[in-house]
Amino acid sequence: MSLNYKEIALILSELPLTHSLIQKVHQIGYNGLLFELYSPTEGFWELYVEIGTNFSRLHRLSSPPKEHKSKKTAKLQRFIQYLRAHIEGSKIVECYQIKNERIVVLKVAQKETISHLVIRLFSASAANVIVCDEQMVIKELFYRRPKSGLIANSQLIIEEPKEIDEQKFQIRDYPKEVSFNEFIESSYKIGTSFDLSDLEKLVEEKEQNSLTKLYKQLSIVANNLEKSQNYPQYKEIGDLLSSNIHLLKNNIQWITLKNFSTDNDITIQLDPLLKPSENIESYYTKYKKGKTAYERFASDISLIKEKTKEQQEYWTQLKSKIKTGSEKEKKEILLHLQQANQLFKQTETKTIGLSFKSGEFTILVGRNADENDQLLRQAVKGNDWWLHLRDNPGSYVFIKTMRDKSIPLETILDAAALAMLYSKASKGSKADLYYTQVKYLRRQKGGKKGAVIPTQEKTIIGTLDEKRISRLFLTKSQF
Repeated sequence: MSLNYKEIALILSELPLTHSLIQKVHQIGYNGLLFELYSPTEGFWELYVEIGTNFSRLHRLSSPPKEHKSKKTAKLQRFIQYLRAHIEGSKIVECYQIKNERIVVLKVAQKETISHLVIRLFSASAANVIVCDEQMVIKELFYRRPKSGLIANSQLIIEEPKEIDEQKFQIRDYPKEVSFNEFIESSYKIGTSFDLSDLEKLVEEKEQNSLTKLYKQLSIVANNLEKSQNYPQYKEIGDLLSSNIHLLKNNIQWITLKNFSTDNDITIQLDPLLKPSENIESYYTKYKKGKTAYERFASDISLIKEKTKEQQEYWTQLKSKIKTGSEKEKKEILLHLQQANQLFKQTETKTIGLSFKSGEFTILVGRNADENDQLLRQAVKGNDWWLHLRDNPGSYVFIKTMRDKSIPLETILDAAALAMLYSKASKGSKADLYYTQVKYLRRQKGGKKGAVIPTQEKTIIGTLDEKRISRLFLTKSQF
């Protein structure tokens, strides 16, 4: 299914086309073009355009360039030769869509020469990519259409927009945690050979894998909870030592005292290198740490149980839909599962830093200069947010933005806590942090790898909260 005009508009709204430089163009097969672009705010990126098929579309590419370049035509075709001679090296100065139409126009400039790339995203013979001069005179075409008057040196006439019933065209449903570009890219990678009769078996396998991971996680945390449940004994020992401080001597390793609660003798180990007061304080410190750990593990168990319940309800509803749904609904379920799996695989194959979930938002963390630099170059966009500890070395932390959604304060505080945790100031309970959008970062000339200078930055006070960190670590994965 090709894109409708509303979907094209959404895709364009997510792309940094304006001000991007066209560095290279490749022809992919006989219906596709691959544009290598450079954006001043987002760096290197790629745009794929396919026309004249049942899957006519344009969207950003996120998978490795080699995967697409391997499909380019061995011999340079006429149109690609023209693009390389006249369009490569041009800057996109304007991008717009013809109202209610599947037509996109890129106005490009090379020195003083203005050209227009007119992309007609239709599925039949009307589909084309046309290069025009400033007066919209055709210079070259992807498909020459003499019968339609589409030939070189003729005037391109774009008809007036038609009034249409907008209710007939809707944007298809897609997971809100990804961009529409990412959704479209992965959707068209999905093959059509899957037998829908195997869908229920596929869902059961995915359900089993999903729940097994949660059960294993629950078992590990429950074991840690059991190990830490004896933390009150440290306070009892501290109280006992404090009441008998007059009996404590320097340089002794053991002392036997009468236990208040049981009226029995108890032998307590001491550190001979510590003073009596320091030995007492060490047991109170163990109590505090044990209590914090116990509460964290108890909280983790509640979160895992809640997540498990949500997963069980999700898979139950999905299996019910498969049993009673139409073939169209089953295909939609398959698309959703394959989409989710594709996104998971993309996340799994990357090895840049760590990824955490804060509500609906994703937080990325670079653990060293290399990962900070790679995240800046490959994983974030201009509107994403950057956080960093003020006046201290440490990790870059990024909050990935979502279309039409404001980032809540809790997510910012989560990111701040992670920035503190992965920094040299992580031992402190509070710290000042810079935060600004990625587009306001400037690389230091001659500076260290990944070094940036923030502009339009604001300051936030972060707190290294144990419960917050514990909750975030339940969502941690390699990015």
